[in-house]
Amino acid sequence: MYATQSSGGMFHLRLSPNQQYVGEVRNAISAVTASNADVKHIFALDDDIDIFSDAEIVWALAG
Repeated sequence: MYATQSSGGMFHLRLSPNQQYVGEVRNAISAVTASNADVKHIFALDDDIDIFSDAEIVWALAG
């Protein structure tokens, strides 16, 4: 999980979960949205995308 510094450290959240069972990612997203955090966007990505690299995130979202 990574919250980008450019979004104030809270508005854009990047997740790279290692899903063990079906629905685990959906549960993680639900937990974040139910929390008190001011998260506007949650990006759940495969583990082959580096969530700390802006270039890889843009590449993944464009494809």
